Amino acid sequence: MRREIVDVLRDPFTGERLELRVTEEEDGEIITGFLDKYPIVDGVPYLFDLTAISGEQLQTIESFSSKWTLAPDYREDTNEFYWKWYLDRYAEGYEDVLKVQLEGVTTILDAGTGLGRDAEHFKQRTDADIFAVDLSLGIHTAYDRLHHTGIHFIRCDIAHLPFAPRFFDFISCDQVLHHTPCPPDTLAHLATRLSSAGTLNFYVYKVKAIMREMCDDYLRRITSEYSPSKCREFSEKLADIGRQLTGIRRSIVINSDIPELGIKAGTYDLQRFFYWHFIKMFYNADFSWEDNIAVNFDWYHPACAKRYNWPEVGEMIFDAGLHVDNFHTSDAGYSVRTSK
Repeated sequence: MRREIVDVLRDPFTGERLELRVTEEEDGEIITGFLDKYPIVDGVPYLFDLTAISGEQLQTIESFSSKWTLAPDYREDTNEFYWKWYLDRYAEGYEDVLKVQLEGVTTILDAGTGLGRDAEHFKQRTDADIFAVDLSLGIHTAYDRLHHTGIHFIRCDIAHLPFAPRFFDFISCDQVLHHTPCPPDTLAHLATRLSSAGTLNFYVYKVKAIMREMCDDYLRRITSEYSPSKCREFSEKLADIGRQLTGIRRSIVINSDIPELGIKAGTYDLQRFFYWHFIKMFYNADFSWEDNIAVNFDWYHPACAKRYNWPEVGEMIFDAGLHVDNFHTSDAGYSVRTSK
């Protein structure tokens, strides 16, 4: 942690300024110390109250901490794929569109940074101050690899941010909101930290076909109770099925809509047909084997993984005092660019 950010940090519950006490500093980087009662651990300030976290949220934090341990190279391995997907969803697929969005931006929040992939991309494209926050222990992997680039890493809850209202010009909360205990409340809180002319991008899971939803609900009740290692074994079995179905390279033709099953007429890749309509068994040949397992683990282990339909997303946006500038819908979820 750099001293320069102390002035902008706030107690996440009282909003008060924080007093810094340093116990170890190296080359201008604060390694250990305290911000009032909050510790700084291996360069990362812990600005949250662990005693206020329990149940599904605590399990989800522990789950993602395990995920980043299982797939420590996930950021590098999937970097090109996911950044292209980010641009497709929030910038019409073009770097220039994102560049326009970032013009004049001085502060950026990567809310739920994981291993820091999006924060790194923003840093490469702007001179803004970038704050990357996460509650999982993956924040330490991100810090170790990227803090030298000037990104500020903080372990905190995105529903209780340690910043003053209207502090950020640009907030990105991609593939994270649905993993919080109450996504509408979390979005509303994020909106309070957005400047009056700012942009807030977020993504939430979409409700799938009825048989897939039933399968998800049934399996996730079981697998979210598994130990991380046991769920990893389960996730590997599903990745193997996905790999075998992908290898068949056959299509299935649905001649007419089957609304009872949420299936529309069309031609489907065999693996994708089963994936979207019956059971998630992710496999992408461009990913490493461990990364494929991690994607399945990401779905089956975290206790918090809520899905929404579009009217529910619209209500969430309205209640947060935001309006839609652009939205992208896919079989997987809704990606929305909003502002005040």
